[in-house]
Amino acid sequence: MTNSGALLGMAVAAARRLVVVAALLFALAVPVSTALAADKAQLIATEEAGFGRLIMSFPGRLDLPEYEVRYDNNVLAIEFAEPISIPLPDISSAMPGYATIARTDPDNRGIRIGLRNAVTVNRMEAGEQLYIDLLPTGWQGLPPSLPEAVVAELADRA
Repeated sequence: MTNSGALLGMAVAAARRLVVVAALLFALAVPVSTALAADKAQLIATEEAGFGRLIMSFPGRLDLPEYEVRYDNNVLAIEFAEPISIPLPDISSAMPGYATIARTDPDNRGIRIGLRNAVTVNRMEAGEQLYIDLLPTGWQGLPPSLPEAVVAELADRA
């Protein structure tokens, strides 16, 4: 009987070690990017009257994360200091007159959008939203303004 008790004790100890090893393997299998809290973002792409508009918003924030917008050789790059999580829309369907393709950078610190033609880029910040307007090279007059509802919401916050 003492042998069976010793065997049972060894089996319980082995099972505990197996559970600990399985938990460690599971923890290591979780990608590092999910362990770091990446900002969640949303991108809306639309064609407006005479220009294209990208609206990037960060729900849950009151401001924008640190970013930089660059435009060169018909590629619009929006880069962030920290990784972001952003599902990209089918940009060629949403903005067929302006964009061809969009992709996120492998390190999740930015997105790149291929544009069909040369444009003038105009950006505006509105709280946790970034508006990027793609204006045709022949654009005349002032750049487009923020939507009235956005301006009213910002005024209410102030």
